Amino acid sequence: MRLAIFISDSVYGMIIVAYLLTALFPGGFGSYLIPLMVDARDMVFPFLNMLSYWVSLLPVLILASLVAFITAFTMGGLNYVTTVLQSRCYRLTMMRLPLSVWVIFVTSCLGLFAFPALLVACIMKTLDTSLSTSFFMPAIIEAGQALSFSDGSPILFQP
Repeated sequence: MRLAIFISDSVYGMIIVAYLLTALFPGGFGSYLIPLMVDARDMVFPFLNMLSYWVSLLPVLILASLVAFITAFTMGGLNYVTTVLQSRCYRLTMMRLPLSVWVIFVTSCLGLFAFPALLVACIMKTLDTSLSTSFFMPAIIEAGQALSFSDGSPILFQP
């Protein structure tokens, strides 16, 4: 019973935090509001905008696949940042941007710094677990002393 509650809580947290707060609000509203508020005709890369929308739909439907979610957010984030910096009208400086554009811009910048590093760390930890690589192995193994586990140290994985 406790395991079922834990799984349902973790799925709920993943849906709310990962998909709703970082995909729907910046993605859904950003694609619509940024061109209107910066007086641009469209996003800088409209095909990339469409592709990020359809790629972000995949992890929402299957409730997993962190790789697809980070790929979609990276494509959308690059598009939002580029549109805000390059396509705003000539009298609209950064300090005159509406607050909602600033929120989407800052969220995209923070996501572009955080999510690719999370993706690489998850891939390296998965390789440590499945293929017994040594990305997160402590230095004591290099000194010749074996530990009781062989799939990487969970302590070294933590930031």
